[in-house]
Amino acid sequence: MSHKVLKIAAACTAVILLLGVLIAFVKLQDERSAASRAADVHVLRPVHRPFFTLNPTDREKLLEKAKTLQVGDSADRVLQVLGKPTLDQISASKTIPPAPSSRSLTYCITIYEKDLVNELHDEYVNVDLGSQDRVREVYRKLK
Repeated sequence: MSHKVLKIAAACTAVILLLGVLIAFVKLQDERSAASRAADVHVLRPVHRPFFTLNPTDREKLLEKAKTLQVGDSADRVLQVLGKPTLDQISASKTIPPAPSSRSLTYCITIYEKDLVNELHDEYVNVDLGSQDRVREVYRKLK
């Protein structure tokens, strides 16, 4: 009988130790995830004022005007409706044989850091023009 009691006691001790290890592991994971969430909040929160911000009235006007653009509109119409872009980029094709170049007009609303792209905090409207200077896509990146 004492042999059975020792086996049961040993099994119970092993189960209790295993539960203790699991509980410690779960607590460690909770602490790590809490620290990770705190770090994420720090990254997502701006640490200084933006380099450039369009005033709220002009921002709303730009966004409303951008809604009027449609796929197929000409580049001239885009420039007439939205005005001069912050960036006007022409991209050459890297394929062989080369495809026609494309053009991208970017209207910045918020630039978080001068001369840097900040995907978390920058805001803009981008008009992608195809090879015939016609609107392919109007993309708004807002917070």
